[in-house]
Amino acid sequence: MGQLFANPLESPELVNTITVANISFGPFGDYTGKFELEDSDGRPFKWDTKDAPGTQGATITYRGSRPSKGKFKFYFWTAQQIIDFDRNVLPLFQIDATKKTPKPVDVLQLMLASIDVFAVTTETLGEGSVYVHEGAGLYSYTIAWLEYAPAKKKNATTTPSGTVTAKPPTPSQTFPDAQDRELASLLAKAAQP
Repeated sequence: MGQLFANPLESPELVNTITVANISFGPFGDYTGKFELEDSDGRPFKWDTKDAPGTQGATITYRGSRPSKGKFKFYFWTAQQIIDFDRNVLPLFQIDATKKTPKPVDVLQLMLASIDVFAVTTETLGEGSVYVHEGAGLYSYTIAWLEYAPAKKKNATTTPSGTVTAKPPTPSQTFPDAQDRELASLLAKAAQP
């Protein structure tokens, strides 16, 4: 599982910043504005559950993970922010399958990195309306996305055999063993004339 590359309490501006194909958008990004990650469903896992016949309990089998999905919401309050977004960021998410095969877009965002999401495909552009007037001169644009997660070649199917328990490390020698050896050595020296 992924790890946060920054602490959101120490660097809150990174929560509201996204880097799309090496172009950053956010409070201190290449293009300024506000970014929000919405409706992310985290990291969904696939499990098969089979009830045991005639008894309580069930067998569960892990079948891998499903692609994550969510929404990116971009906010603008100046005309230049909309122009910059429309020219530089939005084209990265647009798909014209008649001209070329759609490709996923590389993304780097603090919360997505914590669940190992680094590439997405576009599900819907301009959800609801293209540019939505939020009021008081604030506009937004929403992109629904689906994680790009091609199937791995390795079979990920396993059935858990028990719970995870921590075992204490087995040292190469315990303290009493070393003490016993030292005592035997001293007794052997004392027995010599």
